This record gives sequence, structure tokens and C-alpha cells, in this order.
Amino acid sequence: MEAIRAGMQACNQPASTESLFYNGYDLVEYFMRDANAKMVAYMNELATKENLQGTALLLDGLKYRLKLVIPYASTWEQALAQKGLPPNAKRAWRSLLDLASDAWFSIGDTSTDIKWYTKRLSIATIYRSAEIYMLQDKSPDKINTMHFLERHLGDYEATGVVRPSMSQSLSDTAQVASGLLTVVRTMTTRR
Repeated sequence: MEAIRAGMQACNQPASTESLFYNGYDLVEYFMRDANAKMVAYMNELATKENLQGTALLLDGLKYRLKLVIPYASTWEQALAQKGLPPNAKRAWRSLLDLASDAWFSIGDTSTDIKWYTKRLSIATIYRSAEIYMLQDKSPDKINTMHFLERHLGDYEATGVVRPSMSQSLSDTAQVASGLLTVVRTMTTRR
């Protein structure tokens, strides 16, 4: 809500405008929807102009989507904490699953069987893990996060399941666990 208040002040809006927002998650949800739409447009452009398709297009789209978050990496744990709060959980899951569905649809996936669900849940898991990994990534331009995304999408492509390679498993798990602790700390301090 602080960001919403600051934005209203910067735009010289009356304080009563705050009542238009249900809670601080509204801003996060807007960002997620906008970023998803930008990812779809980017993927459509790549498919048309570069003739990119399949997993290469999926990876580029997810990297692009993650790059939209990077400018907010220093405070993204607050957004993730908002997503984890019970009143926001349903909307947050919907937004994440929309991201996964948009990504698959953008590469031409129109499956209607059980694979529809497993593909989307797998990509949602990989993407959200990359966001959490990013919270602890100190590399320039979050390049290690992009490598994380590449590794896990590659593992998914090779095996059809979300399973990290053994060489990176412990390191990735530690990084994601550390990021989750950051989110949990943010949730508990916000109460």
C-alpha cells in the first residue's frame, strides 16, 4: 500500500483514491498481468520476425518475463510475500498459471489432455523458483538466475519433469531456500 500511496502523491491524486485498491496486492497483480501481456507480445514478435519456436521461444519468453522483474529485485520479496498472504493466494496462483498458460500457448501448445495441466504446473514451478532464486542472486544483471532458468527448463525438456541436474541440485536448492526464508521474514515483519 505504501507504493500505491506514493504513486497517488506523485500524481497529485486525493487520498480517497486509496479506497479503490483492495490491498497492496492490487499493484502486484497489475504488474503481473502487464508483464504477462508484454511477454506474449515479445514471444509473438520473436516467432514472427525471428522464426523462433518451441523450447527456444519458451526460454526466451520466460527470460524476457523475468527481466521485467529484475528492476524490482531488491524489493521483490515484498511482492512474493503479498502473493503468499491468504486473501491474495487465489489471485496470485491465477496470475502465475496465466503466465505459464500464456507461455505455452505462445509456442503453439494447444493440448487438451492431462499434459495441459502438467506442462503449465511445471513451467509455473520453474518460473517461480527462478524468481525466488533471483532474490539471493548477486551476479551482474542476475545472469546466474538466467542460467538457473535455462538449466531447469532444459531438465524439464529432457525428462518431462521438473528435476534439477545433480551437479547443480544442492546449490540451487540452497539458493531457493534462502530466497524463501527472505520471503517468510518479509511476511512476518509485515503483520
